[in-house]
Amino acid sequence: MASIAPVLDETNIFLAIFPFQNAKKKFLSVACRSRQPPGISAGQGLQSRMPNPFFSSAVAIASAIISCASAAATEGTPAYPIPLRVGVSHLTPEPATPAARLYTEEGFETDLARDLAKALGRPVAFEVVAPDDMASALADGRIDAALARGGEGIETGYGSALTVAMRSDTTIRSWNDLEGRTACVSDGNEEALALATRHKARIRKEPVPARSLMRVRTGECDVAIHDAVLLDRLFRQENWQKFSATLQPVGARDLHLSASPATREEFAAALARINAEKPWSRRVERWAANVAFEIYLDQEAPDCH
Repeated sequence: MASIAPVLDETNIFLAIFPFQNAKKKFLSVACRSRQPPGISAGQGLQSRMPNPFFSSAVAIASAIISCASAAATEGTPAYPIPLRVGVSHLTPEPATPAARLYTEEGFETDLARDLAKALGRPVAFEVVAPDDMASALADGRIDAALARGGEGIETGYGSALTVAMRSDTTIRSWNDLEGRTACVSDGNEEALALATRHKARIRKEPVPARSLMRVRTGECDVAIHDAVLLDRLFRQENWQKFSATLQPVGARDLHLSASPATREEFAAALARINAEKPWSRRVERWAANVAFEIYLDQEAPDCH
């Protein structure tokens, strides 16, 4: 794909770098007049009417910038960083209004994608891609990288099975006991949805984990299905002891980063740097703390006793 560089000339660059309006007008006036007299080139006219060394310096700077931009375009270097297009299976919708609250997402795909793009010095652009289509999207160039559970790819360092959050006095003792009971799952957690469906639970979908887990506290859901690693950290908080009953974790899956052979080594090195700066233990701890606080803010009804 051909890169598009901005069209620059001395006048445009000068106007961009010089903030004083009166001087801008004077420069434009002189520059325009310099093109009018017959027999005098634009450069000669400009020089003869601009004895002030400041204006000469501005033109020199503009010319240097134009030369750099031209050289970059010639060498095929884009004028601006190209976005890193990352395929994910789900994106949490943006808040409806600027004043709306932000919530912690179910997994770490978008969080990790932003860190990867930052490490590579590029902005990030997300593409929602079905898990089964990730490989083809990479192959045909629709995306530059994919973050998904299971499959193959670069190990991110995170993985978890699924379990539930329940009241400590629940009568549910096994996964089969979910039949006919209400199970809360988050949008985008397809594994949790499939698990609840398989055990014939009544499914209630919530947009984010905080809302799913809050329904357990209020008694609207018998269980909330989420990553065992995340729930284990959440249950260490004292106010979650009464809602920390679980089932045997099932369906362990690791989060992988997929990339083309041309960028695999570069992306793997960037991921290693990210994990050194942000260990997964810290990410998990932050997830649990944020979700617990979001539940605290959202809960309008008292806990069922």
